[in-house]
Amino acid sequence: MRGLYGDAGHLQTGTIRRGCQARQGADEPDVVTPHLWIECKSGVKPNIWAAMRQAAEASSSSRQTPVVFAKEDGDLEGLVIMHYYDWEQMAQSWLNWECRGGDFE
Repeated sequence: MRGLYGDAGHLQTGTIRRGCQARQGADEPDVVTPHLWIECKSGVKPNIWAAMRQAAEASSSSRQTPVVFAKEDGDLEGLVIMHYYDWEQMAQSWLNWECRGGDFE
C-alpha cells in the first residue's frame, strides 16, 4: 500500500489506514478512506478488470467509489483505475472547488 500511495496517512477528509482482510476479502477495502473503496493489486500482470469488479461489487452497499491501485512487479510507478463516470464526478468537484479559490495546501 505505501509503495502505491506513499506516506500520505492523513488527508483533509480524514484518516487513511490499511484495511483488515478476512478470507472473503470484502469486509474492508485494502485501504480504508472516507469516500473511496481502494483495492491494491501488484504482481507480474495484475488483472485490473477483475480487481475493478471486486472493488465495485464490494463497495456497492457502502456508497463508496471503487478504485484500484495497480502496480506491476519492478515498476516504479503504478496506475490508479476507476470508472469514467466516477472520475468525471471527482474531476468536476475538484474543478468547482478550484474555481472557488480552494487550496489543497
